[in-house]
Amino acid sequence: MALNITGDMDQNLYRFCGATPEANLMGIEKIFPDILTTKLTVNYRSTKSIINATQLLINHNYADHGGPYEERFRKDLQPRPDAEDGEPVTFAMYPTPETEAEAVIETVLEALTHYKPGDIFIGARTRAQLGFLEGPLVRAKIPFINIAGGSFWASKHVADVVAYLKLAYDTSDNDSFSRIFNVASNWMVCPWGENKGDYCSHRYLGRAFLDRVNHSYNNLYYASSEWRFKAGSEDLTDLIYQIQGVLAGAKNAGEVIRMIMDDCYIKYMRHEDGITSTDEAENGKLQDLETVFEIATEMDIPVFIAYVDDCIKAAEAAKEKNLDDYLVLSTIHRLKGQERNVVYGVGFCEGEDAKTGDPRGLLPHTFSMTPPPQFGILPTGGMGRIEDETCCAFVLISRAKEICRLFGTASYRTAKMEPSRFVGWAGIDII
Repeated sequence: MALNITGDMDQNLYRFCGATPEANLMGIEKIFPDILTTKLTVNYRSTKSIINATQLLINHNYADHGGPYEERFRKDLQPRPDAEDGEPVTFAMYPTPETEAEAVIETVLEALTHYKPGDIFIGARTRAQLGFLEGPLVRAKIPFINIAGGSFWASKHVADVVAYLKLAYDTSDNDSFSRIFNVASNWMVCPWGENKGDYCSHRYLGRAFLDRVNHSYNNLYYASSEWRFKAGSEDLTDLIYQIQGVLAGAKNAGEVIRMIMDDCYIKYMRHEDGITSTDEAENGKLQDLETVFEIATEMDIPVFIAYVDDCIKAAEAAKEKNLDDYLVLSTIHRLKGQERNVVYGVGFCEGEDAKTGDPRGLLPHTFSMTPPPQFGILPTGGMGRIEDETCCAFVLISRAKEICRLFGTASYRTAKMEPSRFVGWAGIDII
């Protein structure tokens, strides 16, 4: 009987699922002391420039460069004999996520003079970063698919918040009404029972309520007088009136989105999902909403609504079609095992909070530099490890066969950023 085990310490992205080199690749020797290890050291995918950058980067995970892994496990990857030198990997920094996204799309348009959309990946450490890219791609008429859970704008929590704005702007929007009629405001309380007077995340409005009003907010008067619907109907109308009040004087859509987040949806998520902080262990939902807010501040209400609708339509049009025909947006984790001719990576930056001085980062992620908060209804994840973030950067760069361009933003949320340490580690040119 023969046992064959295949693994790659340099692409370890799933420590949070128990995939650790210490327990697996290195630990296997404790179980099978006589195991024969064979290293696969030829890279048949990439140009010499890309391979050189990935090797300079990943070397920092090993002992000779201060890393945690024994040097004997390091692979000295070599290009295939006929590999071309290729263009050097480059990095460019931009003031904001919005300008970073616009620069990426400009670079994509240049690449499309020689490549097709299906030759290109754009990768990011977190899903929230991808939200900045969808709109510019739509405006540039570049066909794309977001494989990180579908369109950013179709995610439940994002779509809910936008639906509240859309309903307040147009009370005849029955789709938005049907989506959020039972998502309560901060002031909704249980009207009866043992929890009477306590916050309640829903309005006790169900299918019977929707049927009573014929799925229309404008028919609310048909149900508001019924005792079983009274408390919920009042909470709904009060919140819509408040949103409309902000909407009437708002300079941009972001002011309305912020009010919806603060007076309704963040408290709702905390109750429904146990979310207490901006922690990636909670799927980055609060980070996603901050992205919605930041994008919305750049537009007035009708422009923002049209922008979101266009992004969702583009995602729907791309469903169930061959990925080879589309530029792919994705988190780095979902790009593992794939390859394309051209790869762009956003968010290669780190720094500190402008107010507190605490470490902040996109890649490496904040919670590989400081422990995430551990309070709330559900436990959050533990502190990550820099070597795993190094693997993330390695995986992103090594997806590229011919061209790799990396980007960063000098500000993100409340953080002031500089180029990621990984840019220097990989010997990448800053342009």
